[in-house]
Formats: sequence, structure tokens, C-alpha cells
Amino acid sequence: MTQTILVVDDNEANLRLINAVLKTRGYHLLEARSGEAALEALARSLPALVLMDVQMPGLSGIDVAREIRAMAEMAAVPLIAITAMAMKGDREAILAAGFNDYLAKPYKIGELLALVARWLPAEG
Repeated sequence: MTQTILVVDDNEANLRLINAVLKTRGYHLLEARSGEAALEALARSLPALVLMDVQMPGLSGIDVAREIRAMAEMAAVPLIAITAMAMKGDREAILAAGFNDYLAKPYKIGELLALVARWLPAEG
């Protein structure tokens, strides 16, 4: 069975890049272009992993992470921040909001793939 990843980012170029990289590795991707759209997608489908930008208009990634962590069915789903927030204390604040891990932009494709592999081991 193909593993599903929800990718949440308001930047079309970021979505296309992540989509291209992960689809070629066999993952099924769901996309959301806002925090609100992410919550709507989660109401319809439970992914194996969520990759989410932190700085989005409307509901930020931090707001969405807090809402996701309040959902019992999402308790075991890894939530990964992909963000340009790289100042001192940002990582800690992001993890405290409920994210499991953090990837700072700009990142290398290998870093993204390693992070996905760490949280979403290959099906055996």
C-alpha cells in the first residue's frame, strides 16, 4: 500500500518541488495551500505523515499543529515543519507547538528525503 503524505504550503513552487521529489519515490501526496485547507484535508483522510510550512496567511502552521495535536486520531501521525524560521529559539517553539521535527529552508533534496525516511520507514 502506498503511504500518503499531506504537504501544506501556501507557495506553489514549494508544493511542486516536494510533490515531484516524493511522487518519484512512490508516495501518494495530498496538497493543501493553507492551514484551513489542511484541516479540511485531514477531516477527509488520515495521512501517514504531514509536511507543513509554518508561516502561512490565515491559520499559521503553529496554529494548525496545535489543532492537529488536539485530534485523537492524529496522535501518532508525524508532523514535520518545513520553514524559513531559523532564528535562535524558533526550532524549540515549533517543536513545543506539536511538531515532531523541523527542516529549515533552504534545504537540500537529500535532507528532505532523509527526514521523510526517518519518520516514515519504507513498507516491508
